[in-house]
Amino acid sequence: ENNGHENLLKKAEGEFLSISKQFAEPAAHQWQSLFFPIAVDGELQQLRLFVKRDRKQKENDGKKTNEEDTRFVLEMDLSQLGEMQMDGFVRRNSSNTENIQFDLIIRSHSELTPAIQKDILHIYNDMGEMTGYKGSIMFQTLKDFPVNQMEEVAADKHEGVVV
Repeated sequence: ENNGHENLLKKAEGEFLSISKQFAEPAAHQWQSLFFPIAVDGELQQLRLFVKRDRKQKENDGKKTNEEDTRFVLEMDLSQLGEMQMDGFVRRNSSNTENIQFDLIIRSHSELTPAIQKDILHIYNDMGEMTGYKGSIMFQTLKDFPVNQMEEVAADKHEGVVV
């Protein structure tokens, strides 16, 4: 704004507001998509995030509880590691905030070195200790990723892809 880019700033604010509304008001059982740029070593890369939420109300011992299952897939193409896909599943029970299950599968086309896997596992475990979630992490090396959200989003024939 100080450099005379008020119009650009307002346009960016409007776009981010539009994106946040989409994720604040999710459609049940449908994939929400968000493609966003990040700067890596001075180059722009695109991350593709897909999220699907399933909110349920259950009755347990006469008490109503809200549960939310969230599945997400984050896809990226890294210059040194190549195409990667993080496939996560978070199960949350609102009646017990300490009961969060977070399972993660990290897929790549080329095998991650033991040192990289160890570093990722260390980050995953540290975050689990800080947030209190429980879960597991798995690494897979595959020629083709078994999960392709772009195909599912296109098959839904619904609006909701934000580019």
